Amino acid sequence: MPRPLMHRNLIRLAFAALTLGVSSLQAAPVTYTVQGHFTGTSTDDPALIAALSPLLGAGQALSLTVSVDTATAASGRDGLGATIYQAVTATSARFAGFDDAISELGCARPSDLICSLHVRDGAGGFSDPDRVSLFPAFLSSQALERASGFGRGFSLQLMMFFNDFSGNAFTSDTPSLDLSTLSPSGWRGEFGVFSIKPEGGFDRASFRFNVDSIRQGVPDNGHQLPEPGPLALLAIAAAGAALASRRSTPARRPN
Repeated sequence: MPRPLMHRNLIRLAFAALTLGVSSLQAAPVTYTVQGHFTGTSTDDPALIAALSPLLGAGQALSLTVSVDTATAASGRDGLGATIYQAVTATSARFAGFDDAISELGCARPSDLICSLHVRDGAGGFSDPDRVSLFPAFLSSQALERASGFGRGFSLQLMMFFNDFSGNAFTSDTPSLDLSTLSPSGWRGEFGVFSIKPEGGFDRASFRFNVDSIRQGVPDNGHQLPEPGPLALLAIAAAGAALASRRSTPARRPN
């Protein structure tokens, strides 16, 4: 292959790699970390509440990590007029000393109330407020099951709801809404515990938690690194750009 043609092809490859790498970085899901604490308020099944209240009592800390794909298209509307986005791609949690709460089912087959984000841009005022509802993936924790002594498995869901009666929190129905800009005082959280009965059906208990903070990023890691794929593409682009720079600089003759 003639040298000029080879260099032109390398330059094209470099710029194509740079464009693809930037696009891949922009399309990555946004990860949020929610820090909160249980309030001691619980509802629904008395037996579940009795087994779990000593473990999930007032003041116990909770940390929820959830990733949202901002490129997800709307899939419909809920009963409150909010736009539904099946945009949650990953969920994990640490709470009350239990660090093994992970998603076993994932979000391969989401529903309106699992792995979804509901966003409603109201006109403002008490009759038509802005609303955001966040439904992460179902989780499980074998450590919590053992500690409760309940004798049955649990499915866990940490639901969060934001109501803004001022009408100033956000201005569009979109999954690209930055949840970390919404005041923690406007959020309320529910730690739902579901347990299947041997005879059919299920028991449910809900434990309320307050949100202390919500920010982008994962716990104890404020700097998100690009995935290896985009990093490799950017390295190719940099090498190609350097080659192009050397080719365009005239060679200096020795004195």
